[in-house]
Amino acid sequence: MNRGMNKLSKQTEEYLNNQGIPYIKLDGTINLILLKNNSTYHYCAVEFFEVDDEWYKKKKPFKFKRIWGNTIDTITNRINQYLGE
Repeated sequence: MNRGMNKLSKQTEEYLNNQGIPYIKLDGTINLILLKNNSTYHYCAVEFFEVDDEWYKKKKPFKFKRIWGNTIDTITNRINQYLGE
């Protein structure tokens, strides 16, 4: 596992905790699922490594927004965009 992605995941968790945004880890991985919906999606998946499309297909009828990034600024901006949609 890439150490940089582990650190980024932990930074994202810290951000979510500080903002009071509920989340869970995706099936014991470092990927995160935001447990907040917006007008289009039920949940938001923050992917630090790619998740197979089949995983999402098995979760229907729920719709997931999938975001990623290489920096905490990129990820937090995308989280805020998702929450503002």
